Amino acid sequence: MKRLLNQSEKRRLLAIEILYDQRDWITLASLAEMLDCSVRVLKDDVAHFKKDFEEFTIESSNNGVRLKMRNNAGLKTLYQYALRHSTAYNLLENIFLKEEMTITDLTELLSTSPSTTYRLIDQINETFEKSNFRIETNPCRIEGSEKEIRYFFYNYFHEKYSNLQWPYKSINEKALDDFLQFFIEYSHMTADFACYNIFKTVSVINLIRYQQGYSVDTSELKENFDEIIPDLAAFQEDFRYFEEANRIKINHTLIQQIFTPYIREEFSINYERLMEKTKVNPQIVAEVDFLNDTLEELAEKHQLSLNNKENVILNVQNASHLEHHCPLSGYILHNHNLEFITKVKKNFPKFYDHLFIAAKNYRIFIDKPLTEEGISFIMYTIFITWENLLPELKRKYEKIHILVVSDDHISHSKMIKDVIEYEFHEQIIVNIYNGIKLDNNILKNLKYDIIVANFPLPTLENRRSVYVENLPTFFDIAKIRESVDDIILERVL
Repeated sequence: MKRLLNQSEKRRLLAIEILYDQRDWITLASLAEMLDCSVRVLKDDVAHFKKDFEEFTIESSNNGVRLKMRNNAGLKTLYQYALRHSTAYNLLENIFLKEEMTITDLTELLSTSPSTTYRLIDQINETFEKSNFRIETNPCRIEGSEKEIRYFFYNYFHEKYSNLQWPYKSINEKALDDFLQFFIEYSHMTADFACYNIFKTVSVINLIRYQQGYSVDTSELKENFDEIIPDLAAFQEDFRYFEEANRIKINHTLIQQIFTPYIREEFSINYERLMEKTKVNPQIVAEVDFLNDTLEELAEKHQLSLNNKENVILNVQNASHLEHHCPLSGYILHNHNLEFITKVKKNFPKFYDHLFIAAKNYRIFIDKPLTEEGISFIMYTIFITWENLLPELKRKYEKIHILVVSDDHISHSKMIKDVIEYEFHEQIIVNIYNGIKLDNNILKNLKYDIIVANFPLPTLENRRSVYVENLPTFFDIAKIRESVDDIILERVL
């Protein structure tokens, strides 16, 4: 969705992405070439960053520029910054939150000219033409496919704001929290911090659209009122605060509109409920059986334990049917799922290949399109919900053998060995050189992957050496870790 960024916004975001990946000095000339702009323009951008950035800074020196991040900032911070400073996205957000604004209102709010505002609206309408929604003007409002409108804003607000922020000024947050927690307790839904914040984002977007007079089609939903929607007459006192704070009456229609994704037959609040549905719904039986066989085959192929298979099945089943109904399945600027899966591919290429095939076949079986976004979403869900998957995959590597040599004292070698073992645990085997003599010929024939020494060693064929002065520092450990990672990559590729 970077099409909505103007040329300067795109260039600045790309510059920050490059600097984030680089994490080292890069000359202005090299960076300007990557961005296809002049050094002068880039200098203006750097000055802009230094002035406006809070969470990170651009350092300059004779070596060029580099990005210095605060410890509490990361990639999400970069994209939040881009969304915060995008005129087009701010226009969309303001129309969504404050419907009935005029072009004059927007022009004053965004500090633009009327012609620029109209041009932005035309650009937005062109971008979202395939999604079947558009901005109508005077008064300004968002109309079209209600499902697509809600899905876009699920992703937008989830990506732009942290859960510590509340941009929805027309909704009383405390009243909404009480309302949502009532339904969580009533339905016995399993909810944690992350789950609740997704649930809350979806609910508040749906509530705002309902308040504005828009409804999503619920005619095909098989509602289970006993599970999700209680007898409202018995709970009027529980709802009073919500109704008064948000000036809205709770009825069955409102609840349907707020909880649309969660009253779908395909969504189950827990595994027990999923099993109940398999007794009466042949399609769900088939999907669960297919997913069960797929996961078992994946575990057997890589000799992995699958102790929480029921939880993986529940989460993947729910995720596949919440696609386009929750923010985790999409993105605005930051493709989190693809970024995650790309790292899996880099570190575990063989497992990635089989996971990709599994996700693809599952999507074919449940009749979902084979999009990169959709496949990445299923792969991400399987990977993060599979208990102990990452540690088990790492343990599959052949252990890396490290030899420690010190010309100070044997106890110095032992100290370095202890530190390395503490930092790397099961990934490595560390020995101390206990010979009396050491020369180039002996070095060539040592059967170790890495040699750690407190004196310079010659370049060795097919093995690495790391110099540690005396007490192993953070930077020494980082050098060893880099060597370990390189060896792992060589073995798995």
